[in-house]
Amino acid sequence: MELPYPDAKVAASLCIGGPSKYVLVENCGLLDEWLLEYVVPNISLQYPRAVALTLARPLLWASFESTLQEYLPPALTRRIRSAYAFVRRLPQGKNPVEKRLVVVTGSEAELYIDDIDAEFMHTVGRQEDGSGGVVAQVGLTGARGTEIRRVSQQRNELLGLYSQQKETQRDVKQLQAQVELMAKDIRKLSTAFNRFSTRIPGQSFRGSCVPPASCGGSIGCDSTNYNDWN
Repeated sequence: MELPYPDAKVAASLCIGGPSKYVLVENCGLLDEWLLEYVVPNISLQYPRAVALTLARPLLWASFESTLQEYLPPALTRRIRSAYAFVRRLPQGKNPVEKRLVVVTGSEAELYIDDIDAEFMHTVGRQEDGSGGVVAQVGLTGARGTEIRRVSQQRNELLGLYSQQKETQRDVKQLQAQVELMAKDIRKLSTAFNRFSTRIPGQSFRGSCVPPASCGGSIGCDSTNYNDWN
């Protein structure tokens, strides 16, 4: 049984610093085939292409983040950077992958994953290193640890509000779409009614007649008919 929203919500809760997605920077000069060959060659042999590409982008991003080098095998980082040097189009030192925070929401069994606006992230005031990556503060104690946890809690609350805002915006759009459909149906009914009313023939009783003044009392004009029914 698949439950996309609950599964995604749990996965998002387990992400340190919040759920993210990784996107190749525009005009970076990299293709999917390059990622499979130089970033995740072994993973691509064991897993489907889509899975390998999903894992390749964050690994490539981490290879150019100075704060994460201690977590990666030096040989892996050298291999990726050496291969990238031959195809690089971006300025020296610029990471070819952009990390974007996302918010996970759901509505009526539908899963939505939305990018968090840069302006909103500036409001949140997340802790970042010099290259823009989120610095994970783990195992801190004392006043510093308390402050980090307080900031993290405030950040999570703001992200929760952002999630609610996105859900409300979707509900408003759905209502607007329903209103537009109703207005369209009303216009159709109005047009059909107008056409039907113009096709109803005029009732005639005891022959057709016109005002006496119009016919001048000519033969065949029964003025009493006109007076009786008009």
